Amino acid sequence: MLKKNLIPKSSLFLAGHFMMFIFMNGCSGSPLADSLKKESSFSYELSENGCSTGEKTFSTNDAMCNALKDDALNNYCAQNLRYQKFLSDCPGKNW
Repeated sequence: MLKKNLIPKSSLFLAGHFMMFIFMNGCSGSPLADSLKKESSFSYELSENGCSTGEKTFSTNDAMCNALKDDALNNYCAQNLRYQKFLSDCPGKNW
């Protein structure tokens, strides 16, 4: 004896589309989405002897590398740490 489906196919179809909508749009503005956005950006905040560059965030690695060299942009702070970060994160570029 076969059992009849208790849930109509049209309801399953709508539920499936609803779940897909939630899955695709549900992360927008969430902490997870913000976290992923930060991981894909290039940033630093360096402090040395009580002097801080402040938090700097860039959309490209090239922009960050150029900023690391800019004393005024970095409050004339943490030059040694900026240089070390430049060496590790900006291969093939000149300080």
